[in-house]
Amino acid sequence: MYQSPVAAIAELISNSWDADAERVEVTLPSKAEHGAVIIIKDDGNGMAFDDCQNKYLNVGYDCRDGVATAKSAKKNRPVLGRKGIGKFAGFGIAQRMVVDTISNKTGERTVFDLGLAELRGSNYIEQGGDIPVTEYSGPTEDLKKMKGTTITLHELSLQRAQNAGVFARSMSRRFLPAQRADDFRILVNGVPIPEDSDIEKAEFVFPKDYEESQKPTGLVIDEDGWGNGGRWQGEDGSLAVSLPP
Repeated sequence: MYQSPVAAIAELISNSWDADAERVEVTLPSKAEHGAVIIIKDDGNGMAFDDCQNKYLNVGYDCRDGVATAKSAKKNRPVLGRKGIGKFAGFGIAQRMVVDTISNKTGERTVFDLGLAELRGSNYIEQGGDIPVTEYSGPTEDLKKMKGTTITLHELSLQRAQNAGVFARSMSRRFLPAQRADDFRILVNGVPIPEDSDIEKAEFVFPKDYEESQKPTGLVIDEDGWGNGGRWQGEDGSLAVSLPP
């Protein structure tokens, strides 16, 4: 589902938004070479060991708890996560994900290593298996101050390195409204994403307000009110952004 760097990393940034992060730093490699990594680091709520076990590694875990209008724990943001699989988006462009997280509640630091080949292996699927925890410490009050989550994508499947400027503008088109509405900042290779994006040309559409004759081809409205699968443009050729009610 997430075979482009923009789509994959945008999903991981959405998780940072849901975790009440104020700052997300994306580090892209200058070359698509052996050993290159992509890093997504946020200062959000982080996860305790039990959160890693019971929520993050629970495929399909409903972070909305069945409430379509669910809000984040601290900043009362609309929760973006829906299907419980976006946290694995990194596997669209990498074979291995290392998650390093510190909980703001407990001060625990947990580092674990997810390998796509292992997760796909028949032995794992049939018998289950343990995810290696490479580091663990806490809980301590000092670590609480260092809260947040860092995801490092290893063994990248990219054919070429991403242009940081172009990538930043893509992130701007996706997240600029969030940045303007809340204390949420995204940096790419240390540079804030541009705020002069042409996002204003986007047309915002509320799918449930469509008359039957107005629905774009292929549009399916799910139970949460999100539009999926439609293809449409505004009258001026701008993109249309589908929002829940």
